Amino acid sequence: MTEKEFYLRYIVARYAGFYNIFWELGNEMGRSPNNGGNFTAAANNNYIPWIKKYDPYNLPITLSEGLWRTTNVEIGGFHQNQTINSGESRPIIHTELVAGDAPNAMWKTSTYADPSNRHYYRKTFWKSMAEGGSGSIEGSSLSSASYFATMTEFLNNTAIRNVMEDHGRLSSFLSTTINELYNLPPLESASIGSANTTYKVCGKMGEEYIVYFYGANSSITLSLSLPQGNYTIIWYSPSTGLNSTQNVSNNSSITSP
Repeated sequence: MTEKEFYLRYIVARYAGFYNIFWELGNEMGRSPNNGGNFTAAANNNYIPWIKKYDPYNLPITLSEGLWRTTNVEIGGFHQNQTINSGESRPIIHTELVAGDAPNAMWKTSTYADPSNRHYYRKTFWKSMAEGGSGSIEGSSLSSASYFATMTEFLNNTAIRNVMEDHGRLSSFLSTTINELYNLPPLESASIGSANTTYKVCGKMGEEYIVYFYGANSSITLSLSLPQGNYTIIWYSPSTGLNSTQNVSNNSSITSP
C-alpha cells in the first residue's frame, strides 16, 4: 500500500460515518503549480478507486472547477464566479464562494461575520439553485482561529448563524416543497411573464416553477404569462421562512404578501 492510499484509507475511515460528508478530491487542481491532466489521471486511476474501495457508504465525490468533467466523480464543483452550463449531465454545487455582489471576498470569515453581508450569501445560495445548481458549501473556508478569540465566540456569532440559518431554510424549502429539483432546468425569465424586479427561474413548462426574486423591490408584482391552466402560487421568504398560498390563472397579475 502506498503512502497516498494509506492516507485516503485513514481519511475515509475517520469521516465516512458522519451524515453530512462527501468527498472533494481537490481544489483548483488545474491551476499552476498543479497539473490538471496529471491530477485527472491520478484521480481516475487511483484516488477515486481507493475511496470507493474503503468507503462503506459510497458517499459522493466531487472536484472543483472544470476538471470534474474529465474525472469519474458524481458531482461537479464550481466556484461562484463561474457559470453553470445548460444540459449538464451531473449535479453541480458551489465548492467555493468567491465574490458575488459583496464588497469583500465571501470566503473570508470576516465577511461572514459582518451582518450587512447576510443578503449576499442568501442571494448566492438561492440564485445558484434557480440557475441549475444543486447546492452550496456555505462555510467551506470559515476559520475560528483566524478571526475569533475563542471557539465559543465563533459559535455564538449572530451574523454567521444567520447565514447558516438562511441556507437551512433553502434546504427546508427544497425538501418540503419541491419533488425533483434535478428535473427543473433553468428557463428564460420571460417564459413565465414579467416582474417589477430582477429574478431567475427554473422549472418544467406548464407544470412546476421556482422563481427567485433578488432585486431591491420590497413588494413584488408578477404578471404571469403561462400555458393555459390554473396554478397554485406559494410565496416563500428566504429570510424568515414565512410562506403563503394563492390560487391563480395562467395570465394573472399578482403581488407578494
